Amino acid sequence: MKARLIKIGLIALAVMSPVSAFACCTVVDARAAFTQGEFASAYENAAPLPTADAKLIAVQALAATLLLGTSDDPKRTSKTALSLAAQVLEMDPSNKEAQFHYALIDGFVTRSASPFKAYRKKMPQKTKAVIDAFVLAAPEDGRSQALLGAWHMGVLRKAGARNGEKWFGASFQAAETAYETALALRPDDIIISSNYALSLLEYDQDTYSDRTQALLIMATAAQSNDPIEKAVQARMRMILDIWDDPKASLKSAKSFLDGKG
Repeated sequence: MKARLIKIGLIALAVMSPVSAFACCTVVDARAAFTQGEFASAYENAAPLPTADAKLIAVQALAATLLLGTSDDPKRTSKTALSLAAQVLEMDPSNKEAQFHYALIDGFVTRSASPFKAYRKKMPQKTKAVIDAFVLAAPEDGRSQALLGAWHMGVLRKAGARNGEKWFGASFQAAETAYETALALRPDDIIISSNYALSLLEYDQDTYSDRTQALLIMATAAQSNDPIEKAVQARMRMILDIWDDPKASLKSAKSFLDGKG
Protein backbone atom coordinates (compact mmCIF):
# COMPACT_ATOMS: atom_id res chain seq x y z
CA MET A 1 0.00 0.00 0.00
CA LYS A 2 2.80 2.38 0.94
CA ALA A 3 4.70 1.62 -2.26
CA ARG A 4 1.54 2.26 -4.30
CA LEU A 5 1.05 5.68 -2.64
CA ILE A 6 4.66 6.64 -3.34
CA LYS A 7 4.24 5.65 -7.00
CA ILE A 8 1.05 7.74 -7.28
CA GLY A 9 2.82 10.69 -5.66
CA LEU A 10 5.73 10.48 -8.08
CA ILE A 11 3.37 10.36 -11.05
CA ALA A 12 1.49 13.41 -9.76
CA LEU A 13 4.77 15.28 -9.23
CA ALA A 14 5.88 14.49 -12.78
CA VAL A 15 2.60 15.75 -14.19
CA MET A 16 2.70 18.96 -12.15
CA SER A 17 6.39 19.83 -12.67
CA PRO A 18 7.70 21.41 -15.89
CA VAL A 19 10.65 19.02 -16.26
CA SER A 20 11.88 20.64 -19.47
CA ALA A 21 11.24 23.52 -21.83
CA PHE A 22 10.00 21.01 -24.38
CA ALA A 23 7.46 19.59 -21.96
CA CYS A 24 6.07 22.91 -20.82
CA CYS A 25 6.08 25.01 -23.97
CA THR A 26 4.72 25.05 -27.50
CA VAL A 27 5.22 27.10 -30.65
CA VAL A 28 2.03 28.96 -29.72
CA ASP A 29 3.52 29.90 -26.33
CA ALA A 30 6.73 31.09 -27.95
CA ARG A 31 4.92 33.12 -30.60
CA ALA A 32 2.70 34.70 -27.93
CA ALA A 33 5.76 35.74 -25.93
CA PHE A 34 7.36 37.22 -29.05
CA THR A 35 4.20 39.14 -29.94
CA GLN A 36 4.19 40.64 -26.45
CA GLY A 37 7.80 41.75 -26.82
CA GLU A 38 9.06 39.20 -24.30
CA PHE A 39 12.01 38.17 -26.43
CA ALA A 40 13.92 36.28 -23.75
CA SER A 41 10.90 34.09 -23.01
CA ALA A 42 10.21 33.60 -26.70
CA TYR A 43 13.75 32.35 -27.23
CA GLU A 44 13.75 30.12 -24.16
CA ASN A 45 10.41 28.59 -25.13
CA ALA A 46 11.20 28.10 -28.82
CA ALA A 47 14.87 27.11 -29.02
CA PRO A 48 14.51 23.59 -27.51
CA LEU A 49 11.61 22.67 -29.79
CA PRO A 50 12.55 20.52 -32.81
CA THR A 51 10.57 22.19 -35.59
CA ALA A 52 11.73 24.78 -38.11
CA ASP A 53 8.88 27.12 -37.13
CA ALA A 54 9.91 27.06 -33.48
CA LYS A 55 13.59 27.62 -34.13
CA LEU A 56 12.77 30.49 -36.46
CA ILE A 57 10.90 32.19 -33.60
CA ALA A 58 14.02 31.74 -31.46
CA VAL A 59 16.11 33.32 -34.22
CA GLN A 60 13.71 36.26 -34.55
CA ALA A 61 13.73 36.81 -30.80
CA LEU A 62 17.52 36.94 -30.62
CA ALA A 63 17.67 39.17 -33.70
CA ALA A 64 15.30 41.57 -31.98
CA THR A 65 17.63 41.95 -28.99
CA LEU A 66 20.56 42.62 -31.33
CA LEU A 67 18.65 45.18 -33.36
CA LEU A 68 17.29 46.98 -30.31
CA GLY A 69 20.55 46.85 -28.39
CA THR A 70 19.17 44.89 -25.44
CA SER A 71 21.44 41.85 -25.62
CA ASP A 72 23.82 41.47 -22.67
CA ASP A 73 26.38 39.74 -24.90
CA PRO A 74 25.91 40.69 -28.59
CA LYS A 75 28.80 38.54 -29.80
CA ARG A 76 27.46 35.38 -28.16
CA THR A 77 23.86 36.20 -29.05
CA SER A 78 24.69 36.73 -32.72
CA LYS A 79 26.61 33.45 -32.94
CA THR A 80 23.78 31.53 -31.26
CA ALA A 81 21.19 33.12 -33.55
CA LEU A 82 23.28 32.35 -36.64
CA SER A 83 23.57 28.71 -35.62
CA LEU A 84 19.80 28.45 -35.12
CA ALA A 85 19.14 30.11 -38.48
CA ALA A 86 21.44 27.57 -40.11
CA GLN A 87 19.43 24.78 -38.47
CA VAL A 88 16.20 26.19 -39.89
CA LEU A 89 17.73 26.33 -43.37
CA GLU A 90 18.91 22.73 -43.06
CA MET A 91 15.30 21.71 -42.41
CA ASP A 92 13.75 24.15 -44.90
CA PRO A 93 16.31 25.52 -47.41
CA SER A 94 13.74 27.67 -49.24
CA ASN A 95 12.46 29.44 -46.11
CA LYS A 96 12.73 33.13 -47.02
CA GLU A 97 12.43 34.35 -43.42
CA ALA A 98 15.29 32.09 -42.40
CA GLN A 99 17.35 33.29 -45.37
CA PHE A 100 16.71 36.90 -44.43
CA HIS A 101 17.56 36.40 -40.77
CA TYR A 102 20.68 34.40 -41.59
CA ALA A 103 21.96 37.28 -43.73
CA LEU A 104 20.90 39.86 -41.13
CA ILE A 105 22.55 38.05 -38.24
CA ASP A 106 25.71 37.28 -40.18
CA GLY A 107 26.08 41.04 -40.40
CA PHE A 108 25.66 41.30 -36.63
CA VAL A 109 28.43 38.71 -36.17
CA THR A 110 30.74 40.82 -38.33
CA ARG A 111 29.74 44.00 -36.49
CA SER A 112 30.56 42.45 -33.11
CA ALA A 113 34.09 41.52 -34.19
CA SER A 114 37.03 43.87 -33.77
CA PRO A 115 38.08 45.76 -36.93
CA PHE A 116 41.36 43.82 -37.00
CA LYS A 117 39.68 40.43 -36.68
CA ALA A 118 37.06 41.34 -39.28
CA TYR A 119 39.78 42.42 -41.70
CA ARG A 120 42.05 39.43 -41.02
CA LYS A 121 39.27 36.87 -41.43
CA LYS A 122 37.66 38.68 -44.37
CA MET A 123 34.37 38.82 -42.50
CA PRO A 124 32.90 41.76 -44.47
CA GLN A 125 33.46 39.90 -47.74
CA LYS A 126 31.83 36.76 -46.37
CA THR A 127 28.83 38.73 -45.13
CA LYS A 128 28.54 40.41 -48.53
CA ALA A 129 28.45 36.99 -50.20
CA VAL A 130 25.61 35.90 -47.90
CA ILE A 131 23.67 39.07 -48.68
CA ASP A 132 24.26 38.73 -52.41
CA ALA A 133 22.87 35.19 -52.23
CA PHE A 134 19.74 36.47 -50.51
CA VAL A 135 19.35 39.22 -53.12
CA LEU A 136 19.46 36.57 -55.84
CA ALA A 137 17.02 34.32 -53.96
CA ALA A 138 14.55 37.10 -53.15
CA PRO A 139 14.99 40.06 -55.52
CA GLU A 140 11.38 41.12 -54.93
CA ASP A 141 11.94 41.34 -51.17
CA GLY A 142 13.00 44.88 -50.31
CA ARG A 143 14.76 43.62 -47.22
CA SER A 144 17.45 42.04 -49.39
CA GLN A 145 18.24 45.44 -50.89
CA ALA A 146 18.13 47.03 -47.44
CA LEU A 147 20.71 44.54 -46.19
CA LEU A 148 22.89 45.37 -49.18
CA GLY A 149 22.62 49.08 -48.43
CA ALA A 150 23.36 48.45 -44.76
CA TRP A 151 26.45 46.44 -45.68
CA HIS A 152 27.91 49.27 -47.76
CA MET A 153 27.16 51.86 -45.08
CA GLY A 154 28.46 49.61 -42.30
CA VAL A 155 31.77 49.07 -44.05
CA LEU A 156 32.13 52.80 -44.70
CA ARG A 157 31.45 53.49 -41.01
CA LYS A 158 34.15 51.08 -39.85
CA ALA A 159 36.82 51.51 -42.52
CA GLY A 160 36.16 55.03 -43.78
CA ALA A 161 35.17 56.06 -47.29
CA ARG A 162 38.60 55.61 -48.86
CA ASN A 163 39.57 52.30 -47.25
CA GLY A 164 36.03 50.96 -47.43
CA GLU A 165 36.07 51.24 -51.20
CA LYS A 166 39.69 50.20 -51.65
CA TRP A 167 39.62 47.16 -49.38
CA PHE A 168 36.04 45.95 -49.69
CA GLY A 169 34.41 47.67 -52.67
CA ALA A 170 31.91 49.59 -50.52
CA SER A 171 30.54 52.89 -51.74
CA PHE A 172 27.97 55.43 -50.69
CA GLN A 173 26.41 55.46 -54.17
CA ALA A 174 25.79 51.70 -54.00
CA ALA A 175 24.32 52.05 -50.52
CA GLU A 176 22.00 54.85 -51.59
CA THR A 177 20.81 52.94 -54.66
CA ALA A 178 20.13 49.80 -52.63
CA TYR A 179 18.24 51.64 -49.89
CA GLU A 180 16.15 53.61 -52.37
CA THR A 181 15.27 50.36 -54.15
CA ALA A 182 14.34 48.81 -50.82
CA LEU A 183 12.02 51.70 -49.98
CA ALA A 184 10.40 51.52 -53.42
CA LEU A 185 9.59 47.87 -52.71
CA ARG A 186 8.60 48.39 -49.06
CA PRO A 187 7.64 52.06 -48.63
CA ASP A 188 6.04 51.52 -45.21
CA ASP A 189 8.82 49.43 -43.70
CA ILE A 190 9.72 51.07 -40.39
CA ILE A 191 13.02 49.23 -39.95
CA ILE A 192 14.30 50.05 -43.44
CA SER A 193 13.40 53.74 -43.36
CA SER A 194 14.83 54.12 -39.84
CA ASN A 195 18.16 52.47 -40.60
CA TYR A 196 18.48 54.35 -43.88
CA ALA A 197 17.74 57.63 -42.13
CA LEU A 198 20.30 57.12 -39.38
CA SER A 199 22.93 55.93 -41.85
CA LEU A 200 22.48 59.11 -43.88
CA LEU A 201 22.58 61.22 -40.73
CA GLU A 202 25.88 59.74 -39.65
CA TYR A 203 27.40 59.79 -43.13
CA ASP A 204 26.84 63.50 -43.71
CA GLN A 205 24.54 65.23 -41.25
CA ASP A 206 24.61 68.61 -42.98
CA THR A 207 23.94 67.36 -46.51
CA TYR A 208 21.26 64.82 -45.65
CA SER A 209 19.51 66.49 -42.74
CA ASP A 210 16.27 67.13 -44.65
CA ARG A 211 16.16 63.64 -46.17
CA THR A 212 16.89 62.06 -42.81
CA GLN A 213 14.15 64.00 -41.09
CA ALA A 214 11.65 63.07 -43.80
CA LEU A 215 12.54 59.38 -43.46
CA LEU A 216 12.19 59.51 -39.68
CA ILE A 217 8.79 61.15 -39.99
CA MET A 218 7.78 58.38 -42.41
CA ALA A 219 8.99 55.73 -39.98
CA THR A 220 7.16 57.17 -36.99
CA ALA A 221 3.92 57.67 -38.96
CA ALA A 222 3.78 54.13 -40.39
CA GLN A 223 1.58 51.40 -38.94
CA SER A 224 3.67 49.19 -36.64
CA ASN A 225 2.96 45.47 -36.90
CA ASP A 226 5.07 43.93 -34.15
CA PRO A 227 6.92 44.83 -30.94
CA ILE A 228 10.21 45.35 -32.76
CA GLU A 229 8.73 48.01 -35.02
CA LYS A 230 7.04 49.68 -32.06
CA ALA A 231 10.33 49.84 -30.17
CA VAL A 232 12.17 51.23 -33.19
CA GLN A 233 9.45 53.83 -33.70
CA ALA A 234 9.82 54.94 -30.09
CA ARG A 235 13.55 55.40 -30.58
CA MET A 236 13.05 57.35 -33.82
CA ARG A 237 10.57 59.65 -32.04
CA MET A 238 13.21 60.31 -29.41
CA ILE A 239 15.66 61.36 -32.12
CA LEU A 240 13.06 63.64 -33.69
CA ASP A 241 12.39 65.16 -30.26
CA ILE A 242 16.04 66.24 -30.04
CA TRP A 243 16.35 67.14 -33.72
CA ASP A 244 17.17 70.77 -32.94
CA ASP A 245 20.29 69.56 -31.12
CA PRO A 246 22.50 68.19 -33.93
CA LYS A 247 25.15 66.74 -31.62
CA ALA A 248 22.62 64.90 -29.47
CA SER A 249 20.65 63.53 -32.43
CA LEU A 250 23.85 62.34 -34.13
CA LYS A 251 25.05 60.68 -30.93
CA SER A 252 21.74 58.88 -30.56
CA ALA A 253 21.84 57.72 -34.18
CA LYS A 254 25.37 56.32 -33.78
CA SER A 255 24.38 54.49 -30.62
CA PHE A 256 21.47 52.80 -32.35
CA LEU A 257 23.56 51.83 -35.40
CA ASP A 258 26.21 50.37 -33.09
CA GLY A 259 23.59 48.13 -31.47
CA LYS A 260 23.73 49.91 -28.14
CA GLY A 261 20.07 50.86 -28.03
